[in-house]
Amino acid sequence: PVYSNDDIMSFARVWTGFDYQQARGNIEETSNSGNRHDPMRIQSEWRDKFPKTDLTGGYIGDGYPLCVDLPDKMFLRKGAK
Repeated sequence: PVYSNDDIMSFARVWTGFDYQQARGNIEETSNSGNRHDPMRIQSEWRDKFPKTDLTGGYIGDGYPLCVDLPDKMFLRKGAK
């Protein structure tokens, strides 16, 4: 598909808010670039909270219902209270 700089910027905003984990004491680091062994953590205050557009004119994540649109207690098994 054809995409523009706006599309690139929207997809780049998906990756905002990530930071390295704290260094571990059991691994020697040869640089100060952060802990590259453990998964990155999300810093919520750095996160772009606005919707991100996809390449088809919709939004990334479209197709998943919002929690408020689901029936009450739908996550429970039948018969659970």
